[in-house]
Amino acid sequence: MATAWPQALERAERLVRVAAPELWDVPIYLVPQTETPFAESKMHGFTSPSCDLLLREGLGNRYRGRGLGIVLNTAAFERERGDQDLQADFAAAVAVHEAGHALAEGWATADREETDATYQEHIHRVIPQAAAKMATLEEYVPAVAKKERLHHGPDWLRVVLHMRRRVLAVAGVYLFAMSIVGPRPMTPPCFFEDALGDEPERLARLPLAEVLKLDPPAEFTRLWDADTRSLEAEWAAEAQQQAITPAPELKPNE
Repeated sequence: MATAWPQALERAERLVRVAAPELWDVPIYLVPQTETPFAESKMHGFTSPSCDLLLREGLGNRYRGRGLGIVLNTAAFERERGDQDLQADFAAAVAVHEAGHALAEGWATADREETDATYQEHIHRVIPQAAAKMATLEEYVPAVAKKERLHHGPDWLRVVLHMRRRVLAVAGVYLFAMSIVGPRPMTPPCFFEDALGDEPERLARLPLAEVLKLDPPAEFTRLWDADTRSLEAEWAAEAQQQAITPAPELKPNE
């Protein structure tokens, strides 16, 4: 029996809102990739500050103004997770992953302009370019891996681990940390979650943006910085071996 994706995506949206109450008044658009111009992308999911505009035409009367747009590769979830419940949980985990970017980067709740000119720009230029780019995955080399690491920094990691614990505490839903974080070039996320200690419980009532204004636990920072140094050394060796110019050095968590 096929997964009932409308219901599964409604559930994923509810869990995101449980994890980040600051999004209660923000429209959230979770859309299967097959219903978008990005059908060739192999990623599990993606978002951006303009993803809602990219999805606006297909949303029709479901569009309620600027909000958080997230595309989910439900076809990949069906291939990779045989059980319907596992597929639904994985969709929720990827939704948390993507919402974490918006929250960590500060644009999830920001007022964003919407004009006809902005919309037409996305329809005629941004969407075709984005679709073409996302259909081609870059080869995994040190420079690309560094770029991926920079986009999934300590603030993002801290946010999504807080969200995971809030989903468990409030909704009683256990989402695997590895499903949320994904196959990143880093120490397994369970170690980072252990390093947070009881911070997610102590700060559970704070908006996530306020959490990020506070210093993380020292062990979390120590682990991130040690991880970064280890990866820097590994990538430098690989780059030298492959005669690839290394990407700029990563900055330790400050």
